[in-house]
Amino acid sequence: MKKRLMKRLLVCLFGALLLVSSACIKADDVTETASPGTAPGSTVTAEEDTDEGPEDPGTVPAVSRDLLTFTPASPSGQVLTEKGSSPQILITNYNETATDALGRTLPTSEEAGLPKEGKYVGLFYLIWTTGATCDVDNTKAIASNPSKPDFGPRWGFCWWSEPETGYHRADDVWQIKRDMYYFAMAGVDFLYIDFTNGYLYEDTFKIFLDTCLELRAEGQMTPYIVPWGFGTSVDGSGDIGKVYKLFMTDEKYADLWFYWEGKPLAMIKPTDDGKFPILDDEYYKDKLTFRKSWVSPDKYSEMYWEDNRIVNFGYGYGWVENDKTAECTGIGCAGFANFGSGRSGTRSAKTHLNAFL
Repeated sequence: MKKRLMKRLLVCLFGALLLVSSACIKADDVTETASPGTAPGSTVTAEEDTDEGPEDPGTVPAVSRDLLTFTPASPSGQVLTEKGSSPQILITNYNETATDALGRTLPTSEEAGLPKEGKYVGLFYLIWTTGATCDVDNTKAIASNPSKPDFGPRWGFCWWSEPETGYHRADDVWQIKRDMYYFAMAGVDFLYIDFTNGYLYEDTFKIFLDTCLELRAEGQMTPYIVPWGFGTSVDGSGDIGKVYKLFMTDEKYADLWFYWEGKPLAMIKPTDDGKFPILDDEYYKDKLTFRKSWVSPDKYSEMYWEDNRIVNFGYGYGWVENDKTAECTGIGCAGFANFGSGRSGTRSAKTHLNAFL
């Protein structure tokens, strides 16, 4: 299971825009031994043995579909599971592999096994590059003048390095299509769209949604979408209530949202006083499923999903109803260095991340 998740994460990194965060959901008993990156106590619900793969690596082997214990996602429309969740997206490159710069090679389906029912992977996805204001590349600036690099104008939105496909904004339709193709191919089930910096990027988000619809209409599956914003409904910037009213009430986008417990899932960030006002708003109780998402207060925190705890504080997970059963655990490939430590210090995030190598 650990290698299977690593396969997903590494393939995502090859096609990802910025940051990665993943979640494996619906675990069993945490008292069992858990592989890093999977929900503790996860079980194999489908046979791991497969026949030889198809000639076309983009096609899911027929024998694999025969062995599946669930109905996978389809671009023609989602059918919720018995528990009210969106269907899982299958990895379509079962017999392809790749090697990264550190010499780590992805396993094939023979080694990783078939998809496990009830296990989902979510990816943290940013559209804030639509606000890029200058063309400064910090890596190149430091290389050209290490003692006094020119980082451009103060408060300018710069690049830390040149992306694989060149400098681009989040409203670049070609880039969106490329990202969605690779994410779906890698079996990414949903994307967290981050509005927690206080901006909704309304025009860019609409382009993003419309591009996903276009791909679906052409038969290309795309990951489902989970908005992540402030846990309020005051029509403010970065406000989940405003996201719901502007986009989630539009029927044409209904099939794009990731469903959990029978309703579209929304991740919510606390207000400055640590509260989530929208949880007490009767208007949303039958419209959205909420999960808290920020640096969780404890190692095992109620209703918390994707957060930065795994990067900077070691392993932890979020739960609902039973604190001994993980609902979600976050995995980070990058994060903030702890203050006063730096990336190479003993208190750096890499100390925790190295456990997943």
